[in-house]
Amino acid sequence: MSEPNKVPIALLGCRHGLFFVLLSDLYIGRSLAAYGEYSEIEVAFLVSLVRPGATVLDVGANIGSITVPLARAAGPTGRVLAFEPQTFLHRILRANVAVNSLASVAVPVRAAVGEEPGHIDVPVLDYASEDNFGGFDISLRDFTDQPTRAVAAEAVPLLTIDALDLPACDLIKIDVEGMELDVVSGATATIERHRPIVYLEVSRKAPALLMSLDALGYRAWWHRPPLFNPANHRQRAENFWPGVVSCNIVCLPADRTLAEETVRLHGLVPILDPFAAPGQSRPGRIADGRGP
Repeated sequence: MSEPNKVPIALLGCRHGLFFVLLSDLYIGRSLAAYGEYSEIEVAFLVSLVRPGATVLDVGANIGSITVPLARAAGPTGRVLAFEPQTFLHRILRANVAVNSLASVAVPVRAAVGEEPGHIDVPVLDYASEDNFGGFDISLRDFTDQPTRAVAAEAVPLLTIDALDLPACDLIKIDVEGMELDVVSGATATIERHRPIVYLEVSRKAPALLMSLDALGYRAWWHRPPLFNPANHRQRAENFWPGVVSCNIVCLPADRTLAEETVRLHGLVPILDPFAAPGQSRPGRIADGRGP
């Protein structure tokens, strides 16, 4: 009988601390191994938004490559709730929080986040084979119709942010591969009460998302950070992903704004039309005084 393939995991020293790294992951794992960091240009922007003592939600935390620097920025008086529905990735997330002595700040939660509480089927993937384990869209339900193939499925809790009844909320980072609108819909009361910064990776449904946040009194900017950081931690010059950028939006209440230096430094582009392509800013509904 042949021995099952072993999942390749290594403990590596990286820019933001020690990380148990899933080496078979084509993006996060490969980047942490090669560069000692993942999407550092995005991470640096997010960290700049976090003050000591902040309450932060990391929705779609994967193994914690962004959770850990957010927790360091929030400090011992802060709190970071990190949600990851894939059981195997959640275990690595917990280990990475623990190995960096951040358990008093960061709280890993094995759950998906959406519009209504309940349960949702989440794939069990073959983590021994190379794949993009952060790119699985659980909202599609049909796990066979995706590039990443599931070997099984399991039911995990589906939570809403509003049900957490948080006493504070300063930043919500959302990377959920298609469930962004569900997460925002289940966080409406929290957003209205605490007016956090909302940062989303947009895989689709951008117009609906932008109009939903506009209705909550938010203005938005495109943020398209490249995956490769020329000044990476390992000083490696090779770019595995030339021309590849993340498609994100950063949203602030209309009575707040970003410093001009921040906008310039991070290449932020005001979103004046929810239907315009990322990076464009032609006038539209969100420019009517309630948006940028």
